[in-house]
Amino acid sequence: GNSTVTLTLGEQWDELVLNLDATLRDARPDTEWPERLAAVHGRARQLAQKRPDASLYHMVYEAGLSTERYSSRHALMTMVMGEQAAIALGWPQQQIDVLGIAALTMNIAMLRLQDQLAVSALGLDAKMRAIIDNHAEGSARMLQAAGIADALTLAVVRGHHDQSDDATPLSALSPERQIARLLRRVDMFAAKISRRSTRAPMSPVLAAREACLGAGGTPDEVGGALLRAVGLYPPGSFVELANGEMGIVLARGRRANLPFVATLISASGNVLGEPALRDTLDRRYAVKNALAPGVVKVRPPHERLLAMR
Repeated sequence: GNSTVTLTLGEQWDELVLNLDATLRDARPDTEWPERLAAVHGRARQLAQKRPDASLYHMVYEAGLSTERYSSRHALMTMVMGEQAAIALGWPQQQIDVLGIAALTMNIAMLRLQDQLAVSALGLDAKMRAIIDNHAEGSARMLQAAGIADALTLAVVRGHHDQSDDATPLSALSPERQIARLLRRVDMFAAKISRRSTRAPMSPVLAAREACLGAGGTPDEVGGALLRAVGLYPPGSFVELANGEMGIVLARGRRANLPFVATLISASGNVLGEPALRDTLDRRYAVKNALAPGVVKVRPPHERLLAMR
């Protein structure tokens, strides 16, 4: 396209969703496929590192709203959140790279089915069930056939649903199992906050509770890293404040529970003509609770809100 047209951040992410979708559908042997995948990964990482809060804002908001191209959108959100959490864990770059590629490709064997299930209430027949049950192995095989030779990446994709070592502390696991555990938990969190044809998205606080807490009811290492990466109230999610205002989270704050919020609805229930930026560190504007997407019936003026930060 014309290089003088500057895309908004949201449009750039939407374009990456399209690029990833086209790339995943085109996986086949004897092509430059691994390079194509690496190019999408590199662009997504660059965008997420340049504007981490705004990127999360766009992904989380869209996940709560839209079901189209679910598989690729979900893969990118899992990649971005997963890499942020891996950085919080202090992992070496090679492990972060493997996590990112595995996040983008883990569902390649059920891409079309996953997209269909997100938009229509299909009853699962035996064939669909088999595709879902075998997708981890199937995805690893497709990747290997398309030229992905890295054994660690293939092992992580193959094992991203395996929970057999869940009781083992993270530090006692091999790199392969550490990466697979983080991937599975981020995958779970991202899925719970996403809309599907058959169910409304869960509020991120409930999703975090289910994805981040270990057996003892407190966040384990992976859960803690995920909370540091996305916050308890992630950018792009909706909250109610102590003063009765409702708004959307713009950015993570100093702590997981202290985000920056743009108000959209006044305490009396009116749509605000001028949204205000609230630092929830201030007791008057503390987050009272998370709201499920759809409760706040306003279409946020994204670019204007993000410019407030």
